[in-house]
Amino acid sequence: MKVTFKGILQAHIEDLSFFPEIAPKMFIYLNKEDLHITLLNSQELGEYKEQFKKDWNNYKDLFPSFPEVSFEAKPYISDNGVKRSWVLDLDKWSQIKVWNWLYHVLTVMGLKKAIQPSERVFHVTLANTTGRKFHSVPDPWNHRK
Repeated sequence: MKVTFKGILQAHIEDLSFFPEIAPKMFIYLNKEDLHITLLNSQELGEYKEQFKKDWNNYKDLFPSFPEVSFEAKPYISDNGVKRSWVLDLDKWSQIKVWNWLYHVLTVMGLKKAIQPSERVFHVTLANTTGRKFHSVPDPWNHRK
């Protein structure tokens, strides 16, 4: 997976072999180039956001490759009352590998206290009601149906 920084740190999905073929009715797939795993967002970084943005390019070559990940067997619907998404979480072992990678990145950058790992479940949103990436449930694991 390719890891990029665009306002937030994301792992973009390149291998779509895991991708389920049929979304539930009323859902529209996101564009394949929009499929990603959010690793960090601006709110999580809080007061460290500007430092992270400034230092990212200076440090990114020091990081190990992003780990190979696997996904759970079945996607689920997430509904927070405003938005609905069809989501696929990383499996438990992949969750640990990604947290370890992210912890290493933040430690190297001197930002290891910037996030609380227990609060995020790494996932990819496959579809939502509009097909637009910004219309997805932001924390789907908290709104699982």
